[in-house]
Amino acid sequence: MSTLDPFVARRLATIQLLLDRAVEASRQSGPLGVDAVSRLHDVIEMWLALAARVQGTKIGGTFDDYWNSLTAKLGRPLTHRVRAQTLNKVRVNYKHYGVEPSANEIADMATFARALLEDETPALFGVALADVSLADFVTSERARGMLDAAATKWAAAEVVEAFADLHESFDAVVSDYKKSKITGYSRSVFDFIPDLTTFHDDRENRKVKEAIVTVERIALLSGLGIDLRRYGRFRSLVPAYTKTIGGGRYVQGRDVERSQVDYDFCRDFIITAAIHLSEEDYAFDHWRVCCTDR
Repeated sequence: MSTLDPFVARRLATIQLLLDRAVEASRQSGPLGVDAVSRLHDVIEMWLALAARVQGTKIGGTFDDYWNSLTAKLGRPLTHRVRAQTLNKVRVNYKHYGVEPSANEIADMATFARALLEDETPALFGVALADVSLADFVTSERARGMLDAAATKWAAAEVVEAFADLHESFDAVVSDYKKSKITGYSRSVFDFIPDLTTFHDDRENRKVKEAIVTVERIALLSGLGIDLRRYGRFRSLVPAYTKTIGGGRYVQGRDVERSQVDYDFCRDFIITAAIHLSEEDYAFDHWRVCCTDR
């Protein structure tokens, strides 16, 4: 990744993220699934244009134009040409003539799009698509670190720990955003309930406290615009964890199957949430201002 120009690296990471979202959309039913065809086409076109830029060939024209120019540069045919033509035909037929593709056709297009980018990115960019880091889209240093750790552990088949890192990464995204907006001593703009540390901690009150904290958490995520349906799926995949006094972590592992699709979903959920929060981000510490003015 370090050999890539920074613009190209970020652009390729964007393409990978959009590809993942388009593939996810292809699994939906009805119009949302059909819309994935156009999204897949756009992703491939973005990738071809970037490849043409990197290879120093003409940018623009049709899929065939890109295929011809990149084939000349590589000295061999660019793969999946026929399937790319099929994708373009399916897109045109739906967009201009209302011919709706079947679920199987959409799934095939999604498989092809990923295969094309995974097969040809190393030859055109000098890096495997899987090695392109998406962590740069996350502003929180803690969250970025956990995303990178998750990628390393996932590659090493340390599944439960990798998904625990993903869980902790998302928590860091939300926590760091929240903690950068302070209105009082250790109190954020997004602290909706009083401090419960002095709450009498008998068994019944503990249940009440846990319920209040859970409701506040859901209110926070809703207020920040986090999609709770996607969050529910995310929570079903990641294990619970507890931070120890010494700074370690205890993971309550879940014996459930986790696939590459599950990993990609959780990673992309975190990145999407981070991008969304960055659209309306600011740092404010009213407590520090007040203390300074005294």
